[in-house]
Amino acid sequence: LRRKLSAQALVKVASSSSSLKDLLGELVVLLQATPSSTLLYNMVVDVVQHTLVEGDVKTCWSLETQQEAVSAMWQILRAKAKKVFTCSETKESLCKMLCAVLALPHHPSMEWRVRLLIAAILSLQQAPDEQLQRLLAELPSPMKAICPKEDGGKHLEPTVTNVLRYVLVPEAKSAQLRRKS
Repeated sequence: LRRKLSAQALVKVASSSSSLKDLLGELVVLLQATPSSTLLYNMVVDVVQHTLVEGDVKTCWSLETQQEAVSAMWQILRAKAKKVFTCSETKESLCKMLCAVLALPHHPSMEWRVRLLIAAILSLQQAPDEQLQRLLAELPSPMKAICPKEDGGKHLEPTVTNVLRYVLVPEAKSAQLRRKS
């Protein structure tokens, strides 16, 4: 709770001297350098909430910021794969931040990239099971999302959506397991 309040206070101070667009862009760049920062996760959530309520989302969440966000999520995925995340508060804050990013509208060329990386990150927070492994096997390497020339990810949308549903909605996981019985 203290970190969340600290993040809110920092966002309030920073937004008094910077626009939401600049602040969101700066936070995304900082995430690339410190991909396991609970404070940054909480700040991003707070800025996204302010942006959705008060700001011009299309201006704040520009294509350039989305490109930086993809790079940041790649760094988060790499840190997560190295098991840098041990604190449950950090894991919870990360999940909230990723959900906040999912709530934003994305440029068509960035949407599949963002969703693929978020699905990969969230799947690492799950205990591996047969269904999740099967879903993940249908996805390409997350490395594909950071290749600037790669733009053929739209066909991945149904599979990425299934992975996201599986890792974000426990009821969907339970229903799938009951259907198998």
